[in-house]
Amino acid sequence: MSGTIFMELLRRNWRGMLFWGAGMALIAWLQIIILPDVDSLKQMADLMESLPPIFLQMFGGSSDPAFLSTPQGYLNFRFFSLLPLFLAVYAVAAGLGISANEEDQGILDMVLSLPVPRWRLVVERFLAYTVMLCGILVFSFVGLWIGTLMTPLFAVPASMLLVATFSALPLLLAMVAFAALMGTIWRRRGQAVVASSAFVVGAYVLDTLGKAATESVLNQISQLSVFRYYDTTSILQGGDPAWGNLGLLLVVALALWAGAAWFFERRDIGI
Repeated sequence: MSGTIFMELLRRNWRGMLFWGAGMALIAWLQIIILPDVDSLKQMADLMESLPPIFLQMFGGSSDPAFLSTPQGYLNFRFFSLLPLFLAVYAVAAGLGISANEEDQGILDMVLSLPVPRWRLVVERFLAYTVMLCGILVFSFVGLWIGTLMTPLFAVPASMLLVATFSALPLLLAMVAFAALMGTIWRRRGQAVVASSAFVVGAYVLDTLGKAATESVLNQISQLSVFRYYDTTSILQGGDPAWGNLGLLLVVALALWAGAAWFFERRDIGI
């Protein structure tokens, strides 16, 4: 029965992936077509440049006027900095879907009556949600790419857009894994929802405050936030991704994933 749980989850949730993907593609496409010419981009850059540098840093932007006046800088500020927040809702819901939802409904014991070890339920469902997150990111990239084809102003290489889009995946996987861990620790779905939401919101606020207070101890503490290691600015400026940061997020995601499997294997299931 290897792969049965994986395929069953994909079969039941592929429509949700399509809806989320279409929504993200539409958002990405709209961010591009609302700026039809160079003058519009310059006006938007002037507006962003007039904002306090702290405000730009809060939303993952760059205070470099030259970068803000480019299509890449505009996309970084208006789309890529918000991409993890848009998909955080899906990521948390996916993590809870690994075990917490069915346990809260009182049907998880029926699922576990199948001749498969518990750890495989966590592993295969996590992999299935990873595939669906990749699908949503593909849709997001397609929306960006179509927008650039329709708007000559945005002559951004497709490869750059693809790398920037998928750089959000490790952060999203960390959210999924944390929610899955909370779902295996707490018996009630509501408790897992609160803990997972607090993790995402708290990490974002901590990162935001750390960027705003660059000379304080809070900036050092903010390194504990997973959002701290998500950065598309260097990619969109023509550089390489911060592989170290992406690798660290993947390690965190795998550790949380392993923790979820460990806890789920060793505790009683609520009915």
